[in-house]
Amino acid sequence: MFRINLYITLVVIVSLALFSCSKREGCTDSNATNFDISAEKDDGSCVYVPQSPNPPSQPTPAPLQIPQIFIQNILPPIIPSNNPQTIEGIALGRKLFYDSKLSFANSVSCDACHNQSLSFSTPGNATVSVLGNPMVRNVMNLYNLAWVNDLAWDGQSVGLETKVMGSWKNPFGMDGKDATVLPRLQNDANYPAMFYAAFGPNSIDSLNVAKALSQFIRTLITGNSKFDQFLLGQTALTPSELSGFNIFMDENRGDCFHCHGNAANPLWT
Repeated sequence: MFRINLYITLVVIVSLALFSCSKREGCTDSNATNFDISAEKDDGSCVYVPQSPNPPSQPTPAPLQIPQIFIQNILPPIIPSNNPQTIEGIALGRKLFYDSKLSFANSVSCDACHNQSLSFSTPGNATVSVLGNPMVRNVMNLYNLAWVNDLAWDGQSVGLETKVMGSWKNPFGMDGKDATVLPRLQNDANYPAMFYAAFGPNSIDSLNVAKALSQFIRTLITGNSKFDQFLLGQTALTPSELSGFNIFMDENRGDCFHCHGNAANPLWT
């Protein structure tokens, strides 16, 4: 009996010694959601908050390349504080400009009327829109609009973003409707990532469409024609060209400059 009791006692002592020498296991990483402050040995059970698949949107600034003659003669371009020029915004605006997805019928893009080879305009009197609707105004050109804030022939649209939005949604133009166009952009293979890069998450909306298009349009700058070079003293006009300029500037002959500007205003409008 004594031997049996001694054996049991030894077993208990050894078990207690082994238990006291073992370390409590658990998650020992304080960055984990299941961190166990009392754990002495990590058991590989740590759980972490999943990281977002997309990094924060940080668009890259893209200042306009301004011609020297503009720098010398007119004020800086008009860039809204809530829509600065960025590489990502300009790239998105360019893609939208040439994409028919913006039109209600998915049939025409901005460049259907604003033809790049024709100063981003349409020649002659545009009495019928690309959708077959009668129009009361001709198609305006789009260059150098970064310096113009009152748009349309009567200045009815204040700000390029306002003008772009109005033209895009106008039933006499592209007839863009949010309920039709925005889902089309959201389901596109490229647009969600491009909108995210330019404007952040959940950014596919009509306002950002107008902002992106405006950023692209503001890059359409013409300031290096032969006439611009002439005004900078870098080249000479032919006798015929110089005669035409003199008539343009003469009140008793062409008298064109009162409406179309002069050498002090390189926008000529």
